[in-house]
Amino acid sequence: MQIYDWDPSLETGNEQIDEQHKGIFELARKLHEACETCTPEGDEIADAVYGLSDYVVQHFADEEALMEAARYPELSVHRGMHDALTGEVLHITTRYFNEENVEPQSLATFLAGWLRTHIRQEDRRFVDFSR
Repeated sequence: MQIYDWDPSLETGNEQIDEQHKGIFELARKLHEACETCTPEGDEIADAVYGLSDYVVQHFADEEALMEAARYPELSVHRGMHDALTGEVLHITTRYFNEENVEPQSLATFLAGWLRTHIRQEDRRFVDFSR
């Protein structure tokens, strides 16, 4: 199993959140594949970077809206984690598009690794609270 592969141990029990998490892993895998098979001059890598970054930001907004609706007491802490990750994603993305020495694949690897830990600890805590 690769870091980009979804596995049932990552399920939170909330269908909307789980489907979006699967989407993030799929986009991370597509970015990884684009880095392996495409030339840097093509649009495939840039499209994959943008797609992954945009999807992550939207997912965080959706997840935080669910938390707000549930009056989750840890929302501000959870939002802070999302903000920190969003900042790191934007930092890596900006460096890539400024043609600094950064591998776009590092975005996919970093995000998939971070997300695995975040899902198992933080997102499950929210889902357990909301039941």
